[in-house]
Parts: sequence; C-alpha cells; structure tokens
Amino acid sequence: MELKTIKEQMRREHRQLKIRKFIRNRALMIGAVVTVLMILLAALSRGIAPYDPLEIDVTKRLMPPCGAYVFGTDTFGRDVLSRILYGTAISMKTGLVVSVTSFVIGLVMGLYSGYYPRLGAVLMRLCDGLKAIPSLILAIALVGVMGAGMRNVILTLSIISIPDIARVARSLTLQVKEQTYIEALRASGAGSMRIIWLNIMPNVISTVLVQVSFIFATAVISEASLSFLGVGIPVPEPSWGNIINEGKTVIFQAWWMVVYPGIFIAASVLGLNLLGEGLRDFLDPLTN
Repeated sequence: MELKTIKEQMRREHRQLKIRKFIRNRALMIGAVVTVLMILLAALSRGIAPYDPLEIDVTKRLMPPCGAYVFGTDTFGRDVLSRILYGTAISMKTGLVVSVTSFVIGLVMGLYSGYYPRLGAVLMRLCDGLKAIPSLILAIALVGVMGAGMRNVILTLSIISIPDIARVARSLTLQVKEQTYIEALRASGAGSMRIIWLNIMPNVISTVLVQVSFIFATAVISEASLSFLGVGIPVPEPSWGNIINEGKTVIFQAWWMVVYPGIFIAASVLGLNLLGEGLRDFLDPLTN
C-alpha cells in the first residue's frame, strides 16, 4: 500500500513539474495559443464569416475598412474579412494534412532506412534527389504538371516535406540502434519489428514532432506562395496567397487587400515556429 502511495506521489510531482516547465516556456505558450487560435478560426470560418466570400457586388468595390466591412472589400466588392477567414481554413487544412502525411511516411522511411543500411542507401538517395532542387521550384513544377487545386497542392507539398522527416528520423535511429540495450535485445532474439516500434521509435518521435511543427509552417507559407503565383488554389476560391495576388495590382488604392492577409500569414508562421522552438526545449530532458 505504501509503495502504491509513493508511486502516485511521484507521478503527481512529475505532472506538476511538467506543468511548471510548460508555464515557464514562453515560446511554447505563445506558439500554442496562436496556433490554436488559427485552427479555431479555420474550424469556425463558415459560422463567423460575416458575408459569403464569393458574393460579388460591384457597387461596393474597393471600399476601405469600415463598420460594415471591417477589412474592406476587394475589386469585385467581396468582403475581405470573409475571404481571409475562408482562406484560413484552406491554409490550416493544407498545413495539417501535409504535416501529418509527411510525419507518418517520413517516420516509417526514417526508422526502416536507419535500421536497414541497404534500404537506407536507396531511400536516402531518393531523398537527396528531391532536396537537390529548390523546394518552391519543385513545387511549381509538380503543381504545373498535376494541375492547380488543394488536393494537388497538398500532394506536392507532402512529397517535398517527407525527406525532411525521413532524414531526421534516420539520423536518430542510427544513434539509438547502437545503444547497448538494443544490442542486448537483438542477442536475446527480439524481432526487428519489435525493436523498431517498441524500443527505437519512442526515442525518436519527440524530436520528429518538433520538425513537424516547422513543416506545418513551411506548408502554410508554401501554399500561400503557390496561390500568389497562380498555381495553387484557383480563384475565385479564397486563399491568403491569391487575395494578395489580386491586391498587388491595386495596392496603392486598396492596401488592405495585401496587408491583412499578410498579417495572417506572418502570425500563423510565427506561431508555428515559436511552437516548434518551445517544443524542442520542453521535450529536452536536459532543460529544467
């Protein structure tokens, strides 16, 4: 009974230590708040958008920010705030799907390529080939071949992001598999699958999760860049990038079409980068 009480007390103290560590980590707190806020805006965009983002009213074109139109209107009289909110849903969905897809596939590739050297040699050469081309240029080329649209943008950005996860996971796997306890497991007859998923993966996943947050941020800004260049989300569907693209031709008359979506892009990327930095410190066992 005493032993059970001691264990419960130790678990409670460990939990309290984690909470204090989280509160002291300002980067993690700010990043988490901004990221959660953006995801909430994306999830609730249809309900909180004041107007239909596709509704055209040329009598209200290029209206400056005012009470009825908080972020003003665009060249077709559409409400910029509503379009930005719908664009938030597109950007967050793109970033989330790309980061989850690259995490799952990249983690598997990294674990197996690190554990099996021959397989690793083949997979890493494939990754090297993908990373030899600048990411944005490769993205433009792939989307140009497959066609514009959210599905193709997500597929393209996932292909580009997978090597980043795979490399990190492989590097960590190579370190962990040389540990004495892994060699002992092999000597005792433990199967490769058990060693990879039960003993190596738990030591790899925390660092990989930090990388995922940066990939989320990269996917958000890459989608905006592709849409700005006209090869991402096709108009009139709202996206942060194509809103800025439409606004660049009238920037001196309607600065709000460029400034407000730019603020949303900067805030989301900054929040995700802070989240990644904070997670790295939070998950580091050497930090207090």
